[in-house]
Amino acid sequence: MKKKWLILLVCLLGVGGIFYYKKITSASSVITDFIPDNTLLLLETTQWLNTNKAPLIQQVPVANVLPKQLAFFKEIGFSSTEIHQFLNKKLLYFAFIPQSKDHISLVNYIPLVTEDELFLDKLLNLGKNTEGIRSITHTTEGQKIHEIFTQSAKPLLAYIIKDNFLIYSQSSLTLEEILLHKKHSWANNLLLKDYSNFTDSTVLVSHINANAIEKFGTQICEKKHTTAPFLSKIINTSLSWHIAEFKAKKITAYSVSGNQELFGEQPSKAFSAGNMIPINCSMLLSFPVEDVTSLNDACAKQIQHDAFLSKLKDKAKDEFDIDFKSVSKKINNEVSLLNIETGDIAKNNKIVLIKNKDLVQDFRAIALQVAQKKEQKPFNMQFGSFGLIALGVKEFPALVLGPIFYGFNDCIFTEYKDYIVLGSNLATLQDYLLSISKNEVWASSSRQQQLLKNCQPANLTLVIDHAKAIPMLGGILNTHWLAQAKTFQENLGAFDYILFQSNEEKGILTLLQNHLGAALGLSKYSNVLVKLNSIAQGIVFKPFFLTNPQTKKQEILVQNTDNQLYLLVNGKKVWHYALAGKMVDEPKFMKVRGDKLQRLFIVTTQKAYILTRTDDGFDVLTSPNVKGLNAKGLAIFETNGSNELTMLNANGYQFTFDKLTLNLIFSQKIAPINNVFCPLPTLMVKGNLFVVCLDENGKLSLINTNGSIASGFPIQTNIQPLSSPVLDINDGNANILLMGQKGELLKIDFSGKILQKNQFFRPDNEYKFAICASEKPNDWVVVRSNNKTVTVLDKNDKEIFTLKNLTFGRKYLKYYNLGAGKKFFALFNGWTSYTLYDEKGELVSDKPILSQSAPSITYAESYNKLIITTHTGTSIDTWSVKLK
Repeated sequence: MKKKWLILLVCLLGVGGIFYYKKITSASSVITDFIPDNTLLLLETTQWLNTNKAPLIQQVPVANVLPKQLAFFKEIGFSSTEIHQFLNKKLLYFAFIPQSKDHISLVNYIPLVTEDELFLDKLLNLGKNTEGIRSITHTTEGQKIHEIFTQSAKPLLAYIIKDNFLIYSQSSLTLEEILLHKKHSWANNLLLKDYSNFTDSTVLVSHINANAIEKFGTQICEKKHTTAPFLSKIINTSLSWHIAEFKAKKITAYSVSGNQELFGEQPSKAFSAGNMIPINCSMLLSFPVEDVTSLNDACAKQIQHDAFLSKLKDKAKDEFDIDFKSVSKKINNEVSLLNIETGDIAKNNKIVLIKNKDLVQDFRAIALQVAQKKEQKPFNMQFGSFGLIALGVKEFPALVLGPIFYGFNDCIFTEYKDYIVLGSNLATLQDYLLSISKNEVWASSSRQQQLLKNCQPANLTLVIDHAKAIPMLGGILNTHWLAQAKTFQENLGAFDYILFQSNEEKGILTLLQNHLGAALGLSKYSNVLVKLNSIAQGIVFKPFFLTNPQTKKQEILVQNTDNQLYLLVNGKKVWHYALAGKMVDEPKFMKVRGDKLQRLFIVTTQKAYILTRTDDGFDVLTSPNVKGLNAKGLAIFETNGSNELTMLNANGYQFTFDKLTLNLIFSQKIAPINNVFCPLPTLMVKGNLFVVCLDENGKLSLINTNGSIASGFPIQTNIQPLSSPVLDINDGNANILLMGQKGELLKIDFSGKILQKNQFFRPDNEYKFAICASEKPNDWVVVRSNNKTVTVLDKNDKEIFTLKNLTFGRKYLKYYNLGAGKKFFALFNGWTSYTLYDEKGELVSDKPILSQSAPSITYAESYNKLIITTHTGTSIDTWSVKLK
């Protein structure tokens, strides 16, 4: 009898266990059936409604887009209370899934319970019960997909209800892809949590699909065979972000295991190459090597799975008889891959460091062997104290260490201290050697020393300085994805570095906060303005700086008092051309044809010119004499597939030229446009290009390339401005912002409707206001002045700094945003004197800067200096200010 009761008890426990197991695993097991293998990233969180923890979640990269996903419910008519009740005590999932190679959609998964019936009923009947909303359904794979639109057919939301989940996205196409996709192996192998075992201390869990990212990255990279798509393989698949790790200057996430796949099972060691990393390094990947066999096996496996590398390696063996195994066996101690920030984003600017000088003889033997097979002499040159030798084997580092080391079409090496140094091209290697020769390295930089202090012993270290790295993607990504990358960079604006390290037990991802060197005095200046050089040349228009695309040298275009246009290189005149009249605006870069040659468009008071780059200077195409060109400020438009070039100037004259001949096709005077403020903002609205024109009486016009005024314009704003309007672009929506001299800030849409009017604080009637924009989009400040006191304000009327007791007279401000947190302001006294301030209102230079136009300022991070170029009536001068 006891035995029977024992059997019954076991059965009951078994059944109960089954139900318990089902309860805690059902959500995660069901959800994986709707997470396709092309998913790039999956996020899990239970803390979104926690007001204390939600701001922490938004600090995690890419998680800042999540509020918009939950705000969709508000857009379609749900109240905050309804949304809160629906989401409360639920584990939410967010998946980033490619809809095409140009777009990534977010898909949101919300588990459903009995208490959600009212919410679902309202959702299912929105089209019937909500004004301004309509809904339709269609079926895919036997599953209904509901779509919600506005009455104007703007899509708001698409969703399906399946297996006790509400799955929704803005894109119905992505939901169709989920239903049609039959492979879910990546998600099935994830250790997804259930609400019951998601701890309160866990803010977020992220899952990275490295294979999907590699595949998608390869599709969107215009430059093939590059490192970028493979970087996702470095970071562990799953990371947990905990409250305790959101500290004052860093955020840290952990994985449950280390990363042993890429470079084998290497022991953790302290990073020791700080004196070999230049301060213009934008990315560093470094790992110690002790188990050479494990390294070789891991790298060989990666090369074997890369068809291009496998074929290239076989070719190198056959043609040059290279023994790669002999080289692989001697790679030990430490290996580092560096991306170097340069002005040439079109090239791979990479360095590989191998801490083993025994390889020098092997490399020299390979260089000689390859040259002999090609019946050439090996490339060998002296650069200072360094002997530089070309290996002659394309992608040599990748042929040994795997596809993460892609990017060495040329491979030139030298030796320095205990290291072999390989450069992806001659210029990059020379730049690197100059930096370390001058000791411009991490170990000597107070900024990077703070980074090195955060590096722990590891078997793999990845550092990304996103402010330097993301702009360099311009040579890899198309315009669309480069813009997306820059948005990601802006989201990381509070942090200087992304640091990932792994050891035998775990992976650690750390975001290090911005201004790491602030406590070390980086905000203080020496206040000494030092003249570097002077070019004796009188000019009538400010110098125009450009880079020679062949030589990569910095050059200057200037026009002298005799209207001669000179090209200066290192202060020497290398080319000149006689212009008819004075230039009315600075030269504009343009395309004209698809041959990628550098071209400039120049307008004088009498003619227009197109300059096309040659080896000796420029070929010049000249228009006939044209009336009406004498106006400062112009905007030009080029239309793809058309030979026409359209120009609009500040006096309201429109000109259309033939780009190939510069013959004038058409010209007209646009009636409402006279003496508008410059520069002239331009933008595209619904596929059409427009110029924004604002005159001194506050009349605002929007002009297209045909000279037609947009519907709803011109409008009389009833303000008196002192500055050009700026564009307010957010989430793809653009509006026009303009400010009146009395402090009225207007936001106007492109139908001519005034959306918003704010009044900035005006202490008394003597104060006047103006907008001051930097060269970066959406970056501007407001100047409030009564000619003796100047206050710089942000967009929200918050004071940045105030300058008092100035000499009386009209004041003008030039705003410089130089990146890397460096912002400066040059105050013009109305004559020829500029005074330079930082964003705290502190003097930067020890004396005023004399110049006939606003000085050109750049930040040389390698030297920690500001480089300032000015011009007077008789010379062009270059100065520097050393930053402490």
